[in-house]
Amino acid sequence: MARLLTVMLMSIALFASATTASLASVEEEMAKRQAKLLFQDITCDVGKVRTRYNAKVFGPDDWITTSEVRRRLPELRDLAWMMMVAESRAARRLANPPGDWPTEIAPEIDTYGDYKVRLMNVYRQMADANTAVRFVELGKKGNKLGPGRAPDRIRVFLNVPEYPQGC
Repeated sequence: MARLLTVMLMSIALFASATTASLASVEEEMAKRQAKLLFQDITCDVGKVRTRYNAKVFGPDDWITTSEVRRRLPELRDLAWMMMVAESRAARRLANPPGDWPTEIAPEIDTYGDYKVRLMNVYRQMADANTAVRFVELGKKGNKLGPGRAPDRIRVFLNVPEYPQGC
């Protein structure tokens, strides 16, 4: 009985120390290579969905009329929903990485994550738009939003090429 109790206590102690060690490693800062791979993966995921969105919404002319939006509104709302999901996933991955972002780019990551959340909200509103005019207004609002220079600074620091290179 004493041996069983000792083995159980030792296994609990080992489990507790392993859990503590794994939690400590999660809180550590990511290496530059890990951060590069994660940021590139996030960029590629959103870029693929955005390319599909732009091709389906605007077509080869990069232009859409309000009457066409009115005619295709259910389809465009579904596409806006897909963009909202992609932007949401990107914002979540930026805010909850496996480790801390390198301190040199942490403020830019926060700025870029905030931009992704704002853009996600615009796409959510576009997905809920009842009229073509409202859909177009929200699209213009989304185009006016901007992350500033944060993505460029992140790309330069991590040496990540712009989408679609490297995907």
